[in-house]
Formats: sequence, structure tokens, C-alpha cells
Amino acid sequence: GAGESTAVLADIVRDRARGYVVSIHDPISRGAHCLLGSNAFDYDYIVTSTLASQSGPAVGRAFGSVLYNTLKLPNPKFPPGSLSFVSLGDGSINNGHFSSAINVVDYAVHQKVKVPLLIAVTNNKMCISLRDKNNWLFTFVNKLLNFRKFKCDGNDMLSVYQQFKFAADYVRKSQKPAIIVVDEIRRQFGHAATDRQHAYLSEEEIEALANNDVLLKLCRQWIQLGVFREA
Repeated sequence: GAGESTAVLADIVRDRARGYVVSIHDPISRGAHCLLGSNAFDYDYIVTSTLASQSGPAVGRAFGSVLYNTLKLPNPKFPPGSLSFVSLGDGSINNGHFSSAINVVDYAVHQKVKVPLLIAVTNNKMCISLRDKNNWLFTFVNKLLNFRKFKCDGNDMLSVYQQFKFAADYVRKSQKPAIIVVDEIRRQFGHAATDRQHAYLSEEEIEALANNDVLLKLCRQWIQLGVFREA
């Protein structure tokens, strides 16, 4: 009922708040690392990190899901056709954790092992204060021969939904890895609370980012498409 749904939502919000402050009461990491997740649905794989350390476990989940169902073990956590999803920022593709994960996936695909993995890379062309002036991300992604590539506009939620659906459907049906770039991400309020934007952005750039309201754009799209009516 409505009461149960409210209680579940409260659990999720509380668990995520614990993750944000790296609390020992965080049900996922127990304060070991800054993760996001909830135990409300027993899906403790909803995690994030600034250092790409989530990449290896995501590959392991993909392998584990396939192996568990192949061996027909009882009570599988993930049903057949599931995929493992992981996201990271464009700066994190240079991290050793990510390189190791990609190498394992490449080897597995070469050995004809199923790897239902979807990687999302959010691209704001900036690794905190280091600008990506020459599109290194796309040069890197194009070298991933065993990954199907997708791209969406991070400022257009309809584009995000459409391309993520295409990517997820591909991974589920083929049981092969894919990577999607969420392009032109613009952080409204900086990389983190400790980020000193004034050190590498002009006042005009900071103001433009603050005024980039993706949800407002989505509402306008819905009105234009007739989903909602203007009040």
C-alpha cells in the first residue's frame, strides 16, 4: 500500500544519506568508501565512486550473473537477461581501476564469454580543473573494439532515455558489453563542495552552468509534446 511505499522510500533516502557522509551505518560500505545504495530492494550494486573503483565489481557482477544462471543455482539474485551497470566521469577513464576492468572484459569477449555490462561515462570535458580540449574521451572510446558505442545529449532527458534504452536492450539481448557517453554534462554547482571553480572558470562560465536547469528543460519538452499542459 501507500504506507509501505513511503516506508521503502524513506529507507532509500536514509541509506543514501548515510552513503554521502560515509557513515558506519551505511548498509553498503559500512563507512569504508563513499558509495550510494539501498538495501530496501536487496540491490546493493547501486554504487558510485570518484575513482573508478566501482568498475571492477561491475565486471564481476556481470560474470557472476551469467555463471549463476548457467549453473542453474537456486534463488538467483539477478534473473536471466540481467545486466550490470556502472557509471563514472570522463576523468576516471584514465584510472587504473577502469583500465583493469576494460582489460578483463576484452579478454573475456575474446574467449567468447558473455559479459552483460553497460558502462556510462558522463562527459563534462573537465576532470575537476583539467580540461579535455582535444576530445580524448572519444579517442579512448573508439579504441574499445569489443564495446558497442552509444552517445546521448546530457542536457536532453529524452535523448538520455532513448539512448540508454537502446544500449540496455542491446546488452540484454546480446549479452555483450556496451558503453554510452552522456555528452555535454554541465554541473550546475561545481564538481564538489570543495571545488574552487574560480580557479579555472570565469564568472560568466560559472553563471552559465548555474543557469543550466535540465529538469526545467525537460518540463518544457513535455509541454511542447503535449504530455503536460502549462498551468
